Amino acid sequence: GANLDDLLGSLPSGARYLVTFEVDIDPELDVECLINVGTASSGLIVAEFEDITCLEFGDPGGCTPGYWKQPQHFGSWPFEYNPNDLFVDVFGEDAFPGLTLLDVLGQGGGGLYALGRHAVAALLNAKNAEVYYPVASNEVIQLFIEAYEDGSKSAANAAKNILAGYNEIGCPLARNEGDPE
Repeated sequence: GANLDDLLGSLPSGARYLVTFEVDIDPELDVECLINVGTASSGLIVAEFEDITCLEFGDPGGCTPGYWKQPQHFGSWPFEYNPNDLFVDVFGEDAFPGLTLLDVLGQGGGGLYALGRHAVAALLNAKNAEVYYPVASNEVIQLFIEAYEDGSKSAANAAKNILAGYNEIGCPLARNEGDPE
């Protein structure tokens, strides 16, 4: 495997990155460390090691569309997303014209509708730091796009079944109403 210096040297300068890798701190603990990588004025990439956060791996989890659509759980939504964000703005496909993330979570039906519900829930799971979701957020979006562009009910069902399986592992989050706006 590549060492950290090789990895940092391969990243283009001028942006900030979040790099995830495993570190042997204590062989009894399985930890994941996030390093906030920035760029120095010289253009060299530097790792700000004082900003390292190490998290102990938890059991994989996932919360269902039914969890995420309830107002008493809006406080658990990752800060990047709001229930009123348009689906197209987040997923890049206008599969549900004019509908928000919350609207899509609340839709009934199978096929594309079921995929939409589970894709939104999967994205919120993947972006919530307290949910050890097995799929990254960009993979959730890519899975949705591929199934949507395929256009068949079988592709939608296959993608939905993958995400539903993860969303139904068991939700580690409690009631969280967030700050009233």
